[in-house]
Amino acid sequence: MTEIAFARPEVFVALSLLAAFPIAWVVGRRRTLRHARSLSRTARPASGLVPGLVVMTAFALAIMAAAQPTWGTHSVPVLRTGADVVFVLDVSRSMNAEDVPPSRLSAARSAVVSAMQRGGANRVGLVVFGGTAHQQFPLTTDASAASLVVDRLESGSVFVSGGSVLWAALDLARGSLDPESEAGRLVVLITDGDNLGDDPIAAAARLEAEDISLLVAGVGTAAGARIPIFNQQGTEQEYLADGSGPIISRLNEQLLVDVANAGGGRYLGNSIESLPGAVASRVTALETARLAETPAEVPVERFGGFSLAAAVLLSLVVLGAALPVLFGQRRRTEGLVLAALAAASVVAACARPSYELNEDGLEAYRAGDYEAAIEAFSAAAAEDPADAELALNLALAYHAAERYGDAGQAAERASRSTNRDVRLAALKALGHHRFAQQDYVSALAAFHDALILDPNDEMARHDYGVTWSIL
Repeated sequence: MTEIAFARPEVFVALSLLAAFPIAWVVGRRRTLRHARSLSRTARPASGLVPGLVVMTAFALAIMAAAQPTWGTHSVPVLRTGADVVFVLDVSRSMNAEDVPPSRLSAARSAVVSAMQRGGANRVGLVVFGGTAHQQFPLTTDASAASLVVDRLESGSVFVSGGSVLWAALDLARGSLDPESEAGRLVVLITDGDNLGDDPIAAAARLEAEDISLLVAGVGTAAGARIPIFNQQGTEQEYLADGSGPIISRLNEQLLVDVANAGGGRYLGNSIESLPGAVASRVTALETARLAETPAEVPVERFGGFSLAAAVLLSLVVLGAALPVLFGQRRRTEGLVLAALAAASVVAACARPSYELNEDGLEAYRAGDYEAAIEAFSAAAAEDPADAELALNLALAYHAAERYGDAGQAAERASRSTNRDVRLAALKALGHHRFAQQDYVSALAAFHDALILDPNDEMARHDYGVTWSIL
């Protein structure tokens, strides 16, 4: 059975006021009877019991509505818009050189992961190349899974033949981008430019011919470094050499500039740390398109039914004041009308600003306007700081906007909810926020807490396993 939760349980204190209704009715009834007997021995005024019970019921329903009850969830489609980005990563032996610490490949891998996570609304793909080229994974909106694959491209585990076939990698990247897609298309090449094989210039020109943007990032230094060779355990044993001694691999910047120019693109230099920002800036200038719709579970607010029932009952009381035949003499209903107006004020309070702001936030979230959603959810949370569901919505919007630190803080607030469903969702969201920050220890702890709350939650179990494997 779905658990019922209340966003504002403190308003139930007002139920104590219901005790005043029967006391006031008894006192008023006795006073009325005494007054009636002083005027007539046979007169017996109407008791007013029925309208009194109606007002009490309406007041109780109004308090229930003001407590903002929720139960159940409904799935809301969340629109994702973005561009298509294919990363082309050099994993040849020269990328094991350590002139860029800890190695060229490790630095490139970290930059690609950061770029993928920073562009969470985009579809990303990966092509790797050395002596051969192959597609590591096709375009996907799952940036976390994509980043995990890139993270596992450890330099010690790369075994490829000598040389590089950049032309084949660029053609693979071009072929993985749908020419009919309305989304902007971008290829991001990361390489040291060492021994790139036959005719990479022509392959780059084919990208420009199909209106595909190109960014080229160099990894390495002009001074260069020796190329370590690793055994199957990832231990460095010796350096690659020829007849004259160890081979020195150097960054070939001129070739990378030529490739970028041939593709109508831009060479970013050899500062690999700038790659995430450069990719984000280029994507901003590209056309975005609807890529996917993912469902989000949103708690269902139920205060409307209670408010409607209370309003109907209060309308009957007011009608009774206008038509005394329904409930007795007009003068006896004046107090009931005042009580009805008091209850009506509680009903009116249910149309709270936070509800409207939350609806505005959900609408902006579905439209992909995450900053507007953050603004609306923040305003709603300021109106009702104790509402954990508002904090959870805010956390999801922060995450979509890649503000993972803020998302984590909001999710932590939501995780203190007394509603089991909200708390479970908040803990899983917190794990995703921490994972995006690469704080895997905290992510593991959040998924662990979620599994304690619900050991049968498949998503939490899967995420826990993925995070554990990284650690």
